[in-house]
Amino acid sequence: MLFRVQSAAVFGIKAYPVSVEVDLSAGEKLALMTVGLP
Repeated sequence: MLFRVQSAAVFGIKAYPVSVEVDLSAGEKLALMTVGLP
């Protein structure tokens, strides 16, 4: 199941909009993967 949330990233005194996507699925192995795209 895919979830998308709008957030913000702070760099110095500026804030930039960020879209955060989370995919949840049933399984035996727990995993966390972070991917940063420009």
